[in-house]
Amino acid sequence: MSQEPPHTISLTEFRRQTAETLEELHETGQPLFLTNHGKTEAVLIDPQSWNQLLKALEQFGTATGILRGLRAADRGDTRPIQEYFEDLRRTNRRAHLRSYPKP
Repeated sequence: MSQEPPHTISLTEFRRQTAETLEELHETGQPLFLTNHGKTEAVLIDPQSWNQLLKALEQFGTATGILRGLRAADRGDTRPIQEYFEDLRRTNRRAHLRSYPKP
């Protein structure tokens, strides 16, 4: 799979052609690299690409957590589920009591 070169445009050009550039961004879905004196200063992406990126990051975080749990289980670093729920209830009870001011 070949990757096409990134679409770059100077900040000056972007200011001159904002509407046209944004329309192209939405049509292509490709990121747009904004440069200042040849140096990339910002990257613009369309809202759909942004949402896809967030979803991928969320899925990566979930997968990472699952992998961490599986590795802990392989090491025997576990505890009974009842103990976990009891700790969770205690923690929630303390948090609940802290949220109300004392009379």
